[in-house]
Amino acid sequence: MEIAEYRVVGGDWPALRAGARVVRERVFIGEKGIAPALEWDEFDSDPLCRHVVAVDAAGNAIGTGRLLADEAAGRGKDRSGGSGRMGRIAVLPAWRGQGVGGSLLRRLLEQASQAGMRQVRLHARADAQAFYRRFGFVAEGEPFMETGSPHVLMRRGL
Repeated sequence: MEIAEYRVVGGDWPALRAGARVVRERVFIGEKGIAPALEWDEFDSDPLCRHVVAVDAAGNAIGTGRLLADEAAGRGKDRSGGSGRMGRIAVLPAWRGQGVGGSLLRRLLEQASQAGMRQVRLHARADAQAFYRRFGFVAEGEPFMETGSPHVLMRRGL
């Protein structure tokens, strides 16, 4: 089996918007059927929001994710960056099962740690909980519906 080459880059929305949009439109809007009005929000361009994009050897976007500091969303007054929420993590179908999702998640965890966050959380689709557990996330509470599918809150300390 040939190992496909890719790399993960981090940055802000202006720098990574084009690649992130391609992946999110294909996965969340096209594949998962999420309404565009629910996919795009004001937090993408917040200066406290960090993005990651995985690109293949030709520079094409193949995966993405974001990290939103709680203070960016008006949740919490601790300007030290005490906690944050990961989300919008997606990998194009042809690249799934090749470690891209794990690479994105590791990079987001690095960014959270560098920002001084003590914990991160995410809303995991029910079918993705095992993936996040491999990275130390623990489910909390009861499942809930979000964007038309069951999710669960998961949290991890840093």
